[in-house]
Amino acid sequence: MTVTLSWGALFLYCCVVLSVSGSKILFVSFTPSPSHQKPFQEIWRTLTAKGHEMHVITPNPLVNHTYANLIQYDISDVYAWAAKMNQLKKKDIKYSLQKPNFLHTFLKEFAVNRGWHAVHEYTFQLPEVKRLLDTQSSFDAVIVEWLYPTAAALAGYYRAPLIGICSLGAPTNGLDEIGNILNPVVTPDQNVPIGRSDFSFRDRLLSALYSVFIRLYYHWRIVPTEDRTVRKYLGDDIPYLGDITRNISLLLLNRNQISHRLMSVVPGIVEFGGLKYDKIVQELEPGLKHFLDNSKNGVVYFSMGAAIKQLAFLSPQQIDVFRTVLGELPYNVVWKWDNETMDEKPDNVFISSWINQTAVLGKKPLSVKFRAQL
Repeated sequence: MTVTLSWGALFLYCCVVLSVSGSKILFVSFTPSPSHQKPFQEIWRTLTAKGHEMHVITPNPLVNHTYANLIQYDISDVYAWAAKMNQLKKKDIKYSLQKPNFLHTFLKEFAVNRGWHAVHEYTFQLPEVKRLLDTQSSFDAVIVEWLYPTAAALAGYYRAPLIGICSLGAPTNGLDEIGNILNPVVTPDQNVPIGRSDFSFRDRLLSALYSVFIRLYYHWRIVPTEDRTVRKYLGDDIPYLGDITRNISLLLLNRNQISHRLMSVVPGIVEFGGLKYDKIVQELEPGLKHFLDNSKNGVVYFSMGAAIKQLAFLSPQQIDVFRTVLGELPYNVVWKWDNETMDEKPDNVFISSWINQTAVLGKKPLSVKFRAQL
């Protein structure tokens, strides 16, 4: 009897194991920003390593990889296009970066929306996206960046379950789609320029008005416009974009309740803040290594990211404020700057146009007192 049960269990085990196969997943992110792409890259790299067949539209493809089940659609051309557009749309970018006030909170959304629309319109025209569409593939799931609705149309195009993902928290409309309605008095949208707690009456009023405004603007302007956009490239045989986004199955957020505003979440939201990246030995540039080795009190790391060109978008007065404040700190400062020179650079500041952030933050022994990054 025991032998019979053992052979029966082995037979069932083999049937289950042999019938299991990886899923075929499309991962889509158009945002031309390395800091946004880093957590995404780790997610789809891990899914690939787990045996899933990954098709990835990304401006930051893996190089020199050995995965046979990874098909990448390289849209890195969007970086050069974005740099050119940053010069043409300098007024919009400067406006979105200026010190916020009550009215600016609403008006900047028009500038931000123009930018997102332009990125998606351009990317859908790229040869690599057309190459994907020409393959007539089918997918078990489509994972898209959940900051703007346009790319979600691909889930409707392929008739596949939709999964959203954010490299930070999700905006109000993105949370609405999965049924996670925010109370604006308790949990303001992440784009509302107020603190994390102890909200004043003005703060609560601003948050409440913004929550009404952004929902009206999203449903009456953004979604209809983007629906017309995707139909130019995907055809009319897809559901309305607003219906596609409301059919989201899962939302993944790179946030952690400990370091973000308090927010209740529905079961369809999974927060993965604190993601562990693949540990690769990172080498420091000799000059930077010497600077860090001599930072006995620790360092402050200051960066505005890859997208913001400080000399182009900051006034001389604003740059002087940063330079003065950082120069007065009792710590050494690593400042990601636009080039290798700076007038009147403080002695405690190290500048470079490219800094290996992972290597700096991971250097031992070293105390990073503060990290400021846009």
